[in-house]
Amino acid sequence: MLVLKDRKKSGFTLIEIIISMGLFSIVMLIALTTLFSLSAANNRVRSAQVVTDNLGFVFEDISRVARFGFNYHCGDYGDLSEPQDCPTDGDTFLAVERGENIGVEPAVNTDQVIYRYREDDGMGMIEKSLNSGSSYERITPENINVTYFRDYVMGAESGIDNGVQAQIFSVLGAIVDEGEESEVNINLQTTITQRFTD
Repeated sequence: MLVLKDRKKSGFTLIEIIISMGLFSIVMLIALTTLFSLSAANNRVRSAQVVTDNLGFVFEDISRVARFGFNYHCGDYGDLSEPQDCPTDGDTFLAVERGENIGVEPAVNTDQVIYRYREDDGMGMIEKSLNSGSSYERITPENINVTYFRDYVMGAESGIDNGVQAQIFSVLGAIVDEGEESEVNINLQTTITQRFTD
């Protein structure tokens, strides 16, 4: 005689599968949203680092020339070879006589190195001239919009003869538009002190 056993069916019901899929979808949505947010934050930090490095290079260039130079002239008026201070209002134009220690041919050393802020089609930039302003070359990258650049010069008019070291306080602000409503704002400042030659 054959005995039939009552078998219970094992497995998930349709309701259980729908609920588990819904919970899984919610957890994955939260995880992916977090992943995309972290990726966007990482890109923003990377962009800020690139901008800071590029603008740091500009400051390093200005610092190197000014540290070993002399006759700091702040402002695009007057005789550029004469020292001129601008301690309170600052200016967007700085001329420096080159020193001997920056790897320049001595015959060219009679020209001032000039840094200036200029806007072109709404984009601000810093330019450099190696020939007393006869020609300028942009030294900030094209994707960086320099919004603010000022140099404050103190002690240049007193001169080395009076034992005063001239100082330049430079301030720079810039914006990089990364698209998709993402902007990177950078503000930098540095102080440069003239070195005396022995």
